[in-house]
Amino acid sequence: MKDILNDLAQVLKRDLLFVKIATTGLDIVSDEIVYLYLCRTNGVNVDEVNYLLDSDIVLKEEVIKVHGITTDLIEGKPKFQEIASDIYTRFFKDSNAVICGYGINSFTVPFIVESLSQSNIKGSSKILAFDTLDVHSLYAKLYPNNLASVYERLLGQKMSNVELKDDVVATVKVLDVLMDKIPSNSDISIIEKQDEVYLDADKFFKRNISTNIIYFAKGKYLNKEITSLSNHDFEGYTSWLLKQDGVSKNTKDICQYLIKNKNK
Repeated sequence: MKDILNDLAQVLKRDLLFVKIATTGLDIVSDEIVYLYLCRTNGVNVDEVNYLLDSDIVLKEEVIKVHGITTDLIEGKPKFQEIASDIYTRFFKDSNAVICGYGINSFTVPFIVESLSQSNIKGSSKILAFDTLDVHSLYAKLYPNNLASVYERLLGQKMSNVELKDDVVATVKVLDVLMDKIPSNSDISIIEKQDEVYLDADKFFKRNISTNIIYFAKGKYLNKEITSLSNHDFEGYTSWLLKQDGVSKNTKDICQYLIKNKNK
C-alpha cells in the first residue's frame, strides 16, 4: 500500500493524509472516538498511527455491529484525550496535507475537530479549512447515480428520452435488472418500511408508527413529544410557525390540527 500512497502523492503533488475513525455513535458532541488510523505521505515517506481507544461510553450492540469494536478490545487502552496533543502536532498543526477518506466531509473531519476541541487543543478548528479528497464524492462524480447513468451501466444502452413517461419505463427496467441481481438468501430489504413518518411537508413534526406518539422533528423542541409541552409553550411555538412566510401551507394546516387535537 505504501507504494500506491507515494505514487498518489506524487501525481497530485500534495501531501496526503488518510483518516479513519470508529466511534461510540453519531453525535459529534456526546460520542467518542474508539478507533483512529492516520496515514500521511509526502510522496517519499509514510507516517502512520493505529489506535484503539478506551471510552467511558458503553458501546451499544448496534454500534458494535457496525465496526466490530467491543468493550473488551478497548478496555485499558489510552483515551483520545491522552493522545490528542501528539496527534494534532504530528499530523495537523504544521501540515498543509489534503485530508483523504471515504465520506469524510460529513462525519470524520467534524468529529475529529470536535474531539480535539474537547481535549483543549487550541487551533484545531483550522482543520476544517484543510483541502479534502472524499473518495465517495469523487466516485459519485465519475459514476453518477442519476437514472440515465444507472440505466446505461446496467442495461448497456442509453435510455430513451422522447416522452416524460420514458423515465418510468427506464425505472421499471432498472428495477427488473436489480431484482435479478439480489441473491435468494439475501437479507436486503427491497421495500423500505418506515419506523417514523413526517406529518408535514416542512418536516417539523414526525410520528412514531408503533407508538403513534408525535414528536417535534426539528427546532428548539427537537425530539420532544408534543404532549410533553405545556399548552402555553406548545401554542406559542405553533403560533410562531403559523406566522412564518417561509412555512408551507401544509405545515400550517398540520399546526392547526395539532393545536386542536394535542390533548385528545
